[in-house]
Amino acid sequence: MTIKETFVRLSFWRTACGPIVVLTLALAPVAWAQYTTTTLYNFGRFSTDGQEPGTPMIFDGSGNLYGTTSTGGPGGGGVVYELSPSSGGSWTETIIQTFADHGGPLSPSSSLIFDGSGNLYGVSYYGGSFDQGTVYKLSPSSSGWTATVLHSFTGGSDGALARGNVVFDSKGNLFGITDQGGGSTGCPSGCGTVFELSPSGGGWTSRVLYAFTGGIDGWAPAALTVDSSGNLFGVAVVGGDRGCPSGCGTIFRLQPASGSSTSYTFGLIYSFTPLGPAGYNPFSLVLDAAGNIYGTTIAGGGRCNPGCGDVFKLTKPASAGLWKASILHAFTGTYDCGSPVALSLDSSGNVFGSTGSGSFTSYGEVFKITPVSGGWNFAVLHNFVTDGGHPSSGVLIDAHGNLFGNTLDAGQFGSGTIFEMSPR
Repeated sequence: MTIKETFVRLSFWRTACGPIVVLTLALAPVAWAQYTTTTLYNFGRFSTDGQEPGTPMIFDGSGNLYGTTSTGGPGGGGVVYELSPSSGGSWTETIIQTFADHGGPLSPSSSLIFDGSGNLYGVSYYGGSFDQGTVYKLSPSSSGWTATVLHSFTGGSDGALARGNVVFDSKGNLFGITDQGGGSTGCPSGCGTVFELSPSGGGWTSRVLYAFTGGIDGWAPAALTVDSSGNLFGVAVVGGDRGCPSGCGTIFRLQPASGSSTSYTFGLIYSFTPLGPAGYNPFSLVLDAAGNIYGTTIAGGGRCNPGCGDVFKLTKPASAGLWKASILHAFTGTYDCGSPVALSLDSSGNVFGSTGSGSFTSYGEVFKITPVSGGWNFAVLHNFVTDGGHPSSGVLIDAHGNLFGNTLDAGQFGSGTIFEMSPR
C-alpha cells in the first residue's frame, strides 16, 4: 500500500468533502493570507524519478531538503531524495537511494531523521525479509549513500507495516510505530505496535514497547513524538470509543517507568467520541514548548457527513488530572474542507497545516491558524489548482518563516511536487 492509498483508506476526504465544496462555496467568506507559492520540483521529470512524495521533509545544516516517495524510482519501490538550492533560486534533485522488491526496504512510509553523525533513518511499509516493512539506515560516504536494514518486521508480535515517523530520545534510542501486527486478535491483522530500536554492540536490538489490543486503547497508530523527559505521545486512528464505525481513536502516552531504563507505562491522554469537542479519528499530533498537544482529526467537526475533521488542542493539566480539549478550527465542508493532516508550530504560536482536499478544486490547501484574543483565526494560504494535488504531510518552516511541503500528485508530470511558500 502506498502513502496515497493509506491516506485514502484512513480518511473520508474524497467522498465527504469534494461535492460539498461545489454546492456550498458561496456560503462562507475566504480569509486569504499573503504568501507567494513557488514550485521547486515536479516529480516524474524522467522515467526513473520518484512518485507520490507523501511524507514530511527535513532540512540538513546546509539548507538541503530530504524526503521520500512511496513509489517510482528505477525499481518502482520508492526513493529517498535530496533537493539542493542552487544559485538563481533554482533547486536540484538528487536521488540518494532507490528501493526495489528484493528483500530490502520497499515503499518508504515515514519522514526521515538525522543522527549526530549525519546518518538518515526511516521506515518502509513493505519490504524486508518478510515483506512486512523495515527500519532502515542510510549512511553517507564519498561514493554515495549505503542502505542498511536495522530490522525486518515479521508480521507477528513485533508488528507489521511500519509508517508514520521515527524519533530519537536523548540516549540514542529510535522509536516508531507499525500499522498492524503485534499479536493481538482484537483486529483482523493485529492492532499495531510502538517499537524501540536500541544501539547495542555495533548493531541494534528491537523490542515492542506496546502492542495495541483494539479495545479502549485504540488501534492503527499513525504518529509519534517524544518530549524532553523521554515520554512518547502518539495517536491511534481508530479503536477506543465504539460510537464510530471502527472506533473513534485515541491519544496515548508511553511514560518511562520510575527507576527503570527499559519499562514504559501506557496511558490514555484522550479518547475521542462522536459528539466530543475534538472530532474523531485523529491523524497527527505535535507538542508545543509547554507540553500541550496540537493535532488533527480526519472526521467529525464541521458540517460534512461524517465530518471534514478539525484542528484541536489538548491543554496539559497543571498537575494530575484530565487534559482539556478545545477546537482551533472545525472544517465546514465549504471553502476549507477537509481532513487536515500534519501540523507545524512556529515560535509565535501559529499553527500551519494542509488538507487533502478543499478550496474550490478539491486539490487541497495550506492553512494557518493564528491565536487572537479569545480564540483563533483561520486563513487559507494557498489553494492547489494545477501546481500540485492532495498535500498529505503538512509543511516545514524555516528560520525565515518560509514554508516547504509536497503534494502527492498533479503538477507538471502528474507525479507530485515540492513547493515553497514565502510571506509577502
